[in-house]
Amino acid sequence: MLQKEFADRLTAKPGDKLYCRLSASAQFHFKIEQLMKINRNSFRPPPRVDSAVVRIEPRHPLPPVMHSEWDGLLRLVFARKNKTIGANFSGKSIAAHLRKIYMETCCTKGLSPTPEVIACESTGVSAMEEKITNILRDSGFEKQRARTLDEDDFLRLLLAFKKENINFG
Repeated sequence: MLQKEFADRLTAKPGDKLYCRLSASAQFHFKIEQLMKINRNSFRPPPRVDSAVVRIEPRHPLPPVMHSEWDGLLRLVFARKNKTIGANFSGKSIAAHLRKIYMETCCTKGLSPTPEVIACESTGVSAMEEKITNILRDSGFEKQRARTLDEDDFLRLLLAFKKENINFG
């Protein structure tokens, strides 16, 4: 049994006003169903909030995605859930963060960064911004909003970045 407001966020579907990072992350790992609502007047003394009974079952098998990758992506796309994905990924700080992870991945795998200008300290962040924009545009997510995307969309977005050796975890 949970507070109804929390249960509503936990079970919200893409497109709902309450759909958020919690909804997407929890529904990725679990099958969640709201079974019943319980009015606050059913208790003595009555609490200030309504309650709901929720069934939470682990999903088997889980998609082959590391939790840190999934959570890292959701943190970025839900930073402002009503903005477009392109707007959430724009900005020097996000590009600098992803560039750092990208350079570490390239070093670990023995790859050279593409385009090579990303490795340059002075122009690397701008080149990374352009790379991110191209990935979002090519995958069709640049103008989409996080609150409307379902699990399959997030997995496709994650795969688009992973194809370019950009990780989130």
